[in-house]
Amino acid sequence: MDAQFVPLSDEDKQTLLRVVRRTLDGYLTNGQPPDFPAESPALLQPCATFVTLRTRQTGDLRGCRGEVVARQPLVESVKNMAIASATDDPRFFPVTAQELPQLHVEISALTPMAPIQPDQVVVGRHGLMIVKGWNSGLLLPQVPVEQGWD
Repeated sequence: MDAQFVPLSDEDKQTLLRVVRRTLDGYLTNGQPPDFPAESPALLQPCATFVTLRTRQTGDLRGCRGEVVARQPLVESVKNMAIASATDDPRFFPVTAQELPQLHVEISALTPMAPIQPDQVVVGRHGLMIVKGWNSGLLLPQVPVEQGWD
């Protein structure tokens, strides 16, 4: 973890979940996400994020979008990735406002990328980005756990 990364408090995490819910409600209802003034240093730090949407009843993926490079404050990244997850995941039709109560939200705040040796990887803690030439793939930390990998 980068020494300058400010850890998220439980309150910060709850705030980010509210940001996603209110952003999606506003955007899907009237095309405008609300503003969220943030004062927490953790929410204002640049941070790459992924927002994953799943159906509550089945756990099926409904949308997931993110960025791997920190380009904006965490709270802004979460807002933007929430909208992208709901409206711009090419695997799915856009989410409707009527679906929102049935969706479970997962937010992944990524610490800066750093090289790691395979024997240092902790399943469920470390995400992995593998790059070869022009090709790359990202595995968020929760995916191997969900798939029962060790």
